[in-house]
Amino acid sequence: MGTYVNYNKSNFYTPDGQFKRYNIIPLLGNGLTNLVNLSALTFAYKYALFAGINQGVILTLNSLASVYNIFIFYFMFKERVNKIQITGILIMLCCVCLLSLNGGSRKATGDGEGVDQRYYATLSILCGMISPLALSIKHIFIRYYKKGYNTWDMAIDGLILEYLLYALMAFYAFVIGDYLFTMGNLLMGAVASVFIITGKIAIAMAVSYGIAGPAASLSSTQAIYATLLTTFVSNQPMSGYEIGGVILGLSGASVISMGDIIINKVKSLFS
Repeated sequence: MGTYVNYNKSNFYTPDGQFKRYNIIPLLGNGLTNLVNLSALTFAYKYALFAGINQGVILTLNSLASVYNIFIFYFMFKERVNKIQITGILIMLCCVCLLSLNGGSRKATGDGEGVDQRYYATLSILCGMISPLALSIKHIFIRYYKKGYNTWDMAIDGLILEYLLYALMAFYAFVIGDYLFTMGNLLMGAVASVFIITGKIAIAMAVSYGIAGPAASLSSTQAIYATLLTTFVSNQPMSGYEIGGVILGLSGASVISMGDIIINKVKSLFS
C-alpha cells in the first residue's frame, strides 16, 4: 500500500523528503497538554462535588490561563504588559482568593465518612489551577513552532493524539477493567467532544495570530454557562464566596481581553 505525501506542504517532511523530527515536539506538546488540561479539570469537578462546591465555579479558574500567558509570553516572546492587564491580573487573583476562602469555609465533617470537606475543596482548587497552566504551556508550543508547523494542522494533530490516548484509557477501563457505560454516556461524551474540539481549535488559532493573554481570557465565558447549568439543572447552590469568585473571575478576564478597547473608546468620546 502506497502513501501520498505532499512534501511542499507537509509538516513532517522537507521538500526533498527529509523527515522533520523537531516537529514531533509540538505534536507531543499539544496532545499531552490537552490531556493534562482535561484530566485536571475532570478531577477538579470530582473534588468540587465531594466538597459541596458548585462545579461550574471551578471553570472560573480556567481564566487563569490569561494570567499565566501574560507572564510567560512577556518573558519568552516579549509581548507587552500594560497597566490595564496588570489590573485584570489583580482582579483574577482576588477571584482565586475568594474561591480559596470558600474552600476554607467548608464543613469539617466531610462526606459522611469523616473526611474533611476542606481537603476536597483544596484539591479541587489546585486541580482547577493546574488545568489552565497546561493550556498556557500548550500555547508556548503553538507560538514557538508556528513558522514550521501550520497552526490549524497542529491543533488537529494534537487533538488526534489526545483522543487516541483517551481511547487507550477507555479500552483499559471498560474492556480490561470493571467499569460499565451506557449508550447514553457514549452519546453525551461524543457531543461534548465536538464542542471541546471546536473550542480548542479556535483558541489555538487566536493564540497563534493574536495576543496570547486576551485570546485565552475569552474562553472564560464558559464559566457562565457551566455555573448556570449546574445551578439550575443540577440544583447545586452557590455560596456568597462562589458568586463573588465568578464575578471577579469574569471581570478580570474581561479587563485583560477588552480593557484597552474600552479605555480607548471612552477616551475618543471625550477627545
